[in-house]
Amino acid sequence: MFDRLKQIKNLREKNAHDAYRRAESHWEEAVGRYRQKEQELEEYKAYRKKETQEQYDKIQDQLVSRKDLEDLRAYLSGLQKKELSIIEHVSELKKAADDAEQAKNHAKVEHKEALKQVEKFTELAAANARVSIRQAQLTEDAALDDFIAKSPTGV
Repeated sequence: MFDRLKQIKNLREKNAHDAYRRAESHWEEAVGRYRQKEQELEEYKAYRKKETQEQYDKIQDQLVSRKDLEDLRAYLSGLQKKELSIIEHVSELKKAADDAEQAKNHAKVEHKEALKQVEKFTELAAANARVSIRQAQLTEDAALDDFIAKSPTGV
């Protein structure tokens, strides 16, 4: 009985350990995606700033038609919209990384609890074995005492 229960406890611990490793891997991947997108955002901000300045420098001190100005505004607005889109994506990836970290931490707690259960059960099984051995010794001693008391020579 104890062997089967110990197998079950060990299986639960192994499953919890595997779940923790998967959660940790998922978290590492999520953090990697977040950092990569954050880097992309920083690079895009620098590009947008440079591009905006270059566009303004091109038209400065020149006579520009209203259509060209509208086209420039639309172009710069498109750059800004793309930056906002990247910012939104960074936020989503940050949330995903945070969620993955929470899942990893939860899996870690579950694994520690499973380890405790295995240790407690191992201690219980050892205590039970000690009690069984002690009971067997007491039974043997009682049988020996009974044998000695009943023997005709009184050994």
